[in-house]
Amino acid sequence: MLIYARTHVTAVRLHILITTLPGRGQEQVDAYERLAPIVRAEQGCLQYDLHRVVDDPDRFVLVEL
Repeated sequence: MLIYARTHVTAVRLHILITTLPGRGQEQVDAYERLAPIVRAEQGCLQYDLHRVVDDPDRFVLVEL
């Protein structure tokens, strides 16, 4: 007897607000650039992007899907 199970995958999109200490935004960018290839290689990762807030070099939005 065969039993078929349905699998349902739900994607979860995260929007993470990051505020670094004053003047340390570039350190966040550097850390992201080192980590991004590792995270993007994980099974199920569809998106992993860091966006700097236009008027504040120490604030970011990280989008993960």
